[in-house]
Amino acid sequence: MRKVSTIITNEKQPKNLVMVYSIIAQWMREAGEDLIDTNENFINGKDILDWMFNKNIITKKKYDYIIENNETWIQDLLLGFETGVLIYGNSSFPSLNKAYQVISEYISESKKLREKFVYNFCASFKNEIRGGMSGSYDAEDGHPICAHILEYDLQTNTMTKEEWLKQKWNADISFTDEYNYLKEMSFEEADRLSKELDN
Repeated sequence: MRKVSTIITNEKQPKNLVMVYSIIAQWMREAGEDLIDTNENFINGKDILDWMFNKNIITKKKYDYIIENNETWIQDLLLGFETGVLIYGNSSFPSLNKAYQVISEYISESKKLREKFVYNFCASFKNEIRGGMSGSYDAEDGHPICAHILEYDLQTNTMTKEEWLKQKWNADISFTDEYNYLKEMSFEEADRLSKELDN
């Protein structure tokens, strides 16, 4: 069994981008749900759109198109509903992963969002239903499973980018490596790869 490196318990810890990405990825694995689909009000679409534009993640042309068409729902922006950032409208691997890599960066930069994030996904549930998960997702130590960051997931060079892409969802890759590979990709490249891998 892999050793737990740390447990996310406060809003300062998710300043680490890999920590945020790990929580999101583990949440989806445990809950069997897409985090945005289940928590669509967690992030304001217009706010993250402005942030992506200011960070040069999207062009002015793309920004204006989204505003003009009023497609600022977070799902439209990041999960490939044809009018959003994912140009081809594809939300399969690795496009979906790329969306969450960007969301991780966005969350890590905001104290308010980090606090909300930790409350929704890292606090003990005690039979509450919060963030799409109930107390049944708490580990034996009382913390939610997704708040546990494994030592393995903080390692690098666990798998090459090429091997990761070939194995798709089944890749045994650390979240650090996955995050770093995704950070290198543009939305357009991630979406093109999605199309190629689906064929």
